[in-house]
Order: sequence, then structure tokens, then C-alpha cells
Amino acid sequence: MNTAAALLAELDGLGISARVKNGNLRLRPKGKVTPEIMARLRPHKVEIVRALRLKRLAALNDDQRDAWQERVAICTIDGGLSEEEAESIAWAEIDGQPVSESRKRQLEPGSRQR
Repeated sequence: MNTAAALLAELDGLGISARVKNGNLRLRPKGKVTPEIMARLRPHKVEIVRALRLKRLAALNDDQRDAWQERVAICTIDGGLSEEEAESIAWAEIDGQPVSESRKRQLEPGSRQR
């Protein structure tokens, strides 16, 4: 078991749920999250966020997964964004969060930003 998986299992055992919202790690209930827990999680935040996103991606239905992968590809290939930026936009769209009109125009096929 890798570090992120071990930390997530530990949180679960403590009754703390972890999720990603707007690219940030959210832990609930806040009252159970001690400074010691935060100190242990902080160095592994990127790994934990990635693990949570991969777990969530696996839970999507085929159509949602295809839409997510297509958006990531468009953002990276046509939009010139990093994979992390592209994945954040794809998650926002899956979650029904608005993407600005200027960002949408940048990400349209044929509007490569370099």
C-alpha cells in the first residue's frame, strides 16, 4: 500500500472523510482533524489528491469517463494546458461548475494556446 492509500485508510478509520473540491483537499468533520493529522498529510497532499481523483474516476460511468478523458485531451492538446490544469477543468465540468467563456474559447479545437 502506498503512502497516500495508507493515509486515506487511516483517515477512514478515524471517521474522517476526504474529498477534493476545486483542487483542494477537504476533510470532514473538521473537529476530528488535529494539527498532528494535518502535519502528516501536508507533505503528501499531491499524492492524496491524485489518489482521490483516480478513485473517483474509476467510479464514473462509461459516458462520464469518456467525457472526462475527452476534455482532458482537448485541454492539453488544443489548449496547451498542463495535465493538472486539464484535469481540474474536466472535473469542474463533470461537477457542473461553470467554466468562463474566455477559457472555453481557448479550449475549443483549433485554438491552440502555446
